Amino acid sequence: MSDTVSYASLESPLGTVWLAATSRGLARVSSSTDEFEFTFELEREYRTTPVWDPAALEPMIRQLDEYFAGDRRVFDLRIDLSHASEFQRTVLETVRQVPYGEVQSYGEIAFAVGKPQAARAVGGVMATNPISIVIPCHRIVRSDGSHGEYAYRALGPSGASMKEVLLKLEARGDEARSARSGR
Repeated sequence: MSDTVSYASLESPLGTVWLAATSRGLARVSSSTDEFEFTFELEREYRTTPVWDPAALEPMIRQLDEYFAGDRRVFDLRIDLSHASEFQRTVLETVRQVPYGEVQSYGEIAFAVGKPQAARAVGGVMATNPISIVIPCHRIVRSDGSHGEYAYRALGPSGASMKEVLLKLEARGDEARSARSGR
């Protein structure tokens, strides 16, 4: 029996962001596709027809809206990584812990998951991160500090500018919070 997959969208500084969830939690976030491609990928992966249901994704939409407004630093959402391998889940859960406004290198993530020689494999997981933004692969950079690529397989070279938008958004969010608190 297949799980119901609900989906919805929201407008953001990246354009339209598509979200999908199963009964286990948020399963997909994508800003690199249109509705047809998004639902086709969901059908192929989950072997069911996704259902447009913004009400089912309301908490997820609200938290992403708060993030884009600079008012949310940590997502409090259940995540469905049931379609990921053990290594992918471990990497994605580790990346999920990288604090707002900070960056870590692919090598640091590889070390944190106990595979210090696996920086390239970590990069591969980042390239296929099904829950971008919420699992903040944009916070993972090259060891020299350069941004590297972002969603390259889906976006090509324009992904780097999306990564830059997200990192700048987080930097502005920190500045705005500091100004409001008088620091």
